[in-house]
Amino acid sequence: MQIQIQLQPKGALDNRNGQIVLAAQRLLQEGRVNEACDELRKIERRVAAHPAVVQLRRNLVAALFGWEPEDNALNRMTNGNGHVEAEVKSRMEVAA
Repeated sequence: MQIQIQLQPKGALDNRNGQIVLAAQRLLQEGRVNEACDELRKIERRVAAHPAVVQLRRNLVAALFGWEPEDNALNRMTNGNGHVEAEVKSRMEVAA
């Protein structure tokens, strides 16, 4: 039997993870996508579902594909669980 736990983020990010998100966003705005990927990897898994972290991942995918961050194309590339399909994942691995 497999048990799945879905973490529900409550409130603000802790200081460490918040600083990482801000640093990664700043790097993305400067066009330093690979360094932003490195920062994203530093975020603790327990806060991966936090809205700020989710938005950072969306912005990173948009930067990798040359999309505008608000582009609806990301929604077409995700499955029902909101996870990015294999093509996007492989692009992220190549960019890193």
